[in-house]
Amino acid sequence: MKRLTLTGVAALTFALGVFAQGTINLDNSLNATGVAIGTAGNYYSGTYGMEVWELNATSVPAGIDGLPSVDSGVVAYNTMVNDGFIKEATFANQPMTIPGTFSLGEVTLADLTPAGSTVVLGLAVWNTSAPSWAHARQGKRL
Repeated sequence: MKRLTLTGVAALTFALGVFAQGTINLDNSLNATGVAIGTAGNYYSGTYGMEVWELNATSVPAGIDGLPSVDSGVVAYNTMVNDGFIKEATFANQPMTIPGTFSLGEVTLADLTPAGSTVVLGLAVWNTSAPSWAHARQGKRL
């Protein structure tokens, strides 16, 4: 089995295209940073999955931003769920052909209320073809 790595549960710090109130374009191809494993610059290439989470808030809750290791990623994911983030979309078995780069298209944040309010986005990314973070976590080797 592949080793599972949570490559990101964090507030998005890169520009996202905004099309309408509550709709975003998940595309980091024009940014200088990308999805990395363990350390900045160690960009991932291969099959991955991503969950998109949102929280109606103006600041990132403590404990979820910028955690690099697998085990701290598990803590970050649990913290995100416990802090009230709502899962908006799941993308499974996606090809990351350009290292660190994803282009998944538009996602509507259906739970964003009221429309146009400030939101914190969280991404949970795993490096397998598993259908969800929970399934990917089940296959983790210690």
